[in-house]
Amino acid sequence: MFDAPPVQIVPFQPGHEAEVRRLADRCLGDGYLGDLSPVLSRPGLVFGVALATGGTGAEGEGTGGDIAGFVFGWRLAAGELDGLYPALRDQPRPEPLLRAEAAGHLAILKTIAVDPAWQGRGLGGELFRGCAQRLRLDGADGLVVPAWTIAGRPNLGPVLTREGFHPFAELPRPWAEDCDRHSFTCHHRSQDEGCICGLRLYGKPV
Repeated sequence: MFDAPPVQIVPFQPGHEAEVRRLADRCLGDGYLGDLSPVLSRPGLVFGVALATGGTGAEGEGTGGDIAGFVFGWRLAAGELDGLYPALRDQPRPEPLLRAEAAGHLAILKTIAVDPAWQGRGLGGELFRGCAQRLRLDGADGLVVPAWTIAGRPNLGPVLTREGFHPFAELPRPWAEDCDRHSFTCHHRSQDEGCICGLRLYGKPV
């Protein structure tokens, strides 16, 4: 992808897996990412890892394996988006995205995470743009981004707005079943309400 000193963004390598999973636990919830094999077997996968070449974050804290963040996405097969999010079948989506998906040219930027010690320094935007650019170069005509929402607020909202993406679907509590049976431990789970996380899907022709 590209360098952004003191962070270098490089393609994922097998030696990164353990620290990527630890970072996902810190950022997304213990056990959320789980086994990476299904992700790594995706055709056309773009997986970038931000290596902290200086070894410290904004607060002078190390990041274990010096991985400050990661991002991954891939080209979707026709109908795959509905398979990932079955509730989408009942919701309209923009015509350009439908055409891109029918042609096999729709991509998803599925997951992005930045170590808390490195947040607020623009790294999330660098990871996002690098992955999106690679997917475009690989032939994507449209891009979908599922943004995690907590109590209705999307975590990637400002980045997506700056990059020209628009929301087209809202999926309330898509992880409720897994969260309720404690398949993973969500840091945002409410003691009174249980799962309060949702997804807002953004899209853009590219």
